[in-house]
Amino acid sequence: MANIHIMANDGTRWAALFHILIPATNNAAGLSWQTVVLRNLGTSTSLPDGDGLLGTISSTEKANILSGAVTELLRQFKFTGQPSLTELDSIYNSIKTDFLSGIQAKYNRYGVTR
Repeated sequence: MANIHIMANDGTRWAALFHILIPATNNAAGLSWQTVVLRNLGTSTSLPDGDGLLGTISSTEKANILSGAVTELLRQFKFTGQPSLTELDSIYNSIKTDFLSGIQAKYNRYGVTR
């Protein structure tokens, strides 16, 4: 599965779809994070069906998004020139860390009933 799908750039601003693996653990209410993501963020993809290459999504990637195991984020970032693969990985890891800590903070008690 590809983690990064570059969609566009204008020389300094880049647009990419990032596929983030959702932890197979539970929040404080006992709901799986995958269920939380499904209920709150949805299961859409911006990529057309294909083999996962050249701006398409593979059937495996799409199934992971539909199940809540993966979520797709469209993000823009600034980078002058062509980022190396190592630099893209660093950008991905930063976006992934920020996203996961954000949903864990926002939805930690989602589903609690008393």
